[in-house]
Amino acid sequence: MKYSVIIPIYNAAGTLERCLDSLLNQPHENAEILLINDGSTDESGGICRRYAREYDGIRYFEKGNCGVSSARNLGLEEASGEYILFVDSDDYVTPDYFAVIDEAMARWSPDILMFRMRHFGAGSDRERIGAFYSEDELEISKYVQRATYACLYSNLMTRTFRREIIRTNNLCFDETLCVGEDQAFIFTYTMHVKRMVSVDQVLYNYSWENCNSLTRRSRPYLTGQLLRVSALMQQALDASDFPATVRRIYQETIAWSHYRSAYSACKELRKFDLSDAERRKQIRGICKSFSGAGIAPIGLQTRLIAQPVIGKMSRVIDSLSRYRDSSRK
Repeated sequence: MKYSVIIPIYNAAGTLERCLDSLLNQPHENAEILLINDGSTDESGGICRRYAREYDGIRYFEKGNCGVSSARNLGLEEASGEYILFVDSDDYVTPDYFAVIDEAMARWSPDILMFRMRHFGAGSDRERIGAFYSEDELEISKYVQRATYACLYSNLMTRTFRREIIRTNNLCFDETLCVGEDQAFIFTYTMHVKRMVSVDQVLYNYSWENCNSLTRRSRPYLTGQLLRVSALMQQALDASDFPATVRRIYQETIAWSHYRSAYSACKELRKFDLSDAERRKQIRGICKSFSGAGIAPIGLQTRLIAQPVIGKMSRVIDSLSRYRDSSRK
């Protein structure tokens, strides 16, 4: 088996058939589709069972509701393909999904393959990551840094992973996370990549509706979750054996992501009914947590965004978050 496509499912009856049909209605016989029903209470289970009966390449698993990371981990345990792909049940892939991936695998045999996606429903239209190929550790680290700075290195569904790397290094999703779990997994996996490839083709259609819903919902747990992501990324780098030049680039990348996350945590406070004084007090507390996490602000770009956090400049950070909100209306 060449590919294992893992699809976590929770109450996705309205979009699941579209998702599955997009994978099935294209020529490819060397792939299995793993449907992981994470305790759905709608008709998702019935749809999964019907497709599993009708198509030999579909394997169906039911479990109690423990979250998307738990569902994906079960998929990783059950997968038998050489490469792992992730698809969300409210999204769908393009008709040439497998054909383009097959061609790239045959040509380069990468440890990680990346491709573009199109947003539908709202938001920006497409993400542009650009074509890239390298087996050089320093070049790869610089590419990861550029992509991270552009917020383009945290989407699980636009990457193909080698199962051997996942199994050999006991990689899995942190089930304590409901925010940033993809970023932590991808970065940790990247620490074991020797050959990286990106193709400048759209292969994935990403639903923006759920993303908008999640970003509107208040998340009082966000600070702790984002700090955990930073810690996992740092642990992954600490366990690696990169030369100093490569390690420096990755350390800068972690630092930028960490201090950028502080702004996200502070911006989240605008979803709560807080006075200006109380919000700025909480901003100072968030800044204290991020500046005290032991991640030094190295690199010019990081130092620029880290200074208000380290200085607990609550008025500056509050004004920036207000500006970002108003600019998106």
